[in-house]
Amino acid sequence: MASPDERRHRLLAAALVALVLGAAVYGIGHVRGGTSHAAAADPAATATAPVTPATRPPDPTRPAAGLPALDLPDPTEDLVPRVVPVAAGGLPEVESLLWYPGIPGADELMVGTVSGRIDATRRLFDPQPARREMAPVVALTFDDGPDPRWTPMILQLLAEKNVKATFCLVGYLARRHPELVLAERDQGHVLCDHTEHHVEHLDAAPHDQVVQEVTDGARSIASITGVVPPLYRAPGGHLGPDVIAVARGQGLRVLQWSVDPHDYERPPAAVIAARILSTFRPGAVILLHDGGGDRGETVAAVRIVIDTLKAQGWAFATPMFGPAPP
Repeated sequence: MASPDERRHRLLAAALVALVLGAAVYGIGHVRGGTSHAAAADPAATATAPVTPATRPPDPTRPAAGLPALDLPDPTEDLVPRVVPVAAGGLPEVESLLWYPGIPGADELMVGTVSGRIDATRRLFDPQPARREMAPVVALTFDDGPDPRWTPMILQLLAEKNVKATFCLVGYLARRHPELVLAERDQGHVLCDHTEHHVEHLDAAPHDQVVQEVTDGARSIASITGVVPPLYRAPGGHLGPDVIAVARGQGLRVLQWSVDPHDYERPPAAVIAARILSTFRPGAVILLHDGGGDRGETVAAVRIVIDTLKAQGWAFATPMFGPAPP
C-alpha cells in the first residue's frame, strides 16, 4: 500500500500530465478552428469570441481527452483515523461443551472527512478465535432459580470451594429475588437467560411468543444488574431454528449441556454424583438445578463432585472465563 507521500507524488504527476496534454489539445483546437496569432492579439476579436469546448482552457483537475480517470483521493480532503473491530468468530451455533469466546481484533481506517471514502486500512491486531476447552476442566450450570432457600446454599458451597458456575435464571423469579441475582453476579458467576416464564417447548411456540420470552427474560436480568446476560438456555433444552435465531439475533450465545444427571427427579445425592462422575469428559457442561423444587440432594451432590474432581486434578470454569486458580 502506497504511503501518503507516494500518493501525493502520484497525484501531482497525474495532474501535470493532464495539464500538458490538455494544453496540447487546446492548441490543436485553435489551429483546427482557424484562430491566428493576430486574431488572438486583437482585443476586439477575442472579446466577442464564443467559448466552446475547443476553446475553453483545460481544467487541471479533470483528465485530458482520451485519458482514463484516476481514482485518487481529493488532495484538499483531510483524512481522519477510525478504529473498527474485527469479529473473532469461531463459536458454534449451539454450545453443548465448554467454549470460551474469542478476542476481537481491530483495523484502523483512514477516512475522508467529506466523502467518507476509506483511503487506507491497516491491521492493528488480529482477532483471536473462540476455543473449546480440551483440558481437564468442566462447567457447573444451575437452572430454574433463583430460589431463596437453595440458591444461597449453592452460593455458599461454591465460595467455599472457590468454584465459579453459570446460573440460568427465570426472569420473573429474578425480579422476585433481585438480591440473589446480585449475589451471584458479585461472586463472579455468569448469568444466563432462561426465559421469562420457563416456557418449555418454546420450539413449537409462535414466533412472537419466542421473541417475548427470550427478550423479557434477558431484560429482567438486565434491570437488576444493568447488563444483558451473555447466554441463553432453553427450558428443557428444547431448541428449534426460530429459538436459536431469536437468541443469537439478540447477541445471546445458546448454551446447552453434555451431562444431565436428572437431579430434578430428586434421586439421592450419591446417585446424582455417580451419574456425573461416570459420564463427564474435558469441557463437559453439567446440568443441575437450584430452583423448581427441593434441591437438598443436589446441594450434597455438588459437594461430592467438586471434592472428587479436584482431588483428581480437575478444574471448573464458565463459558465466559477459564478456570480459577486452585
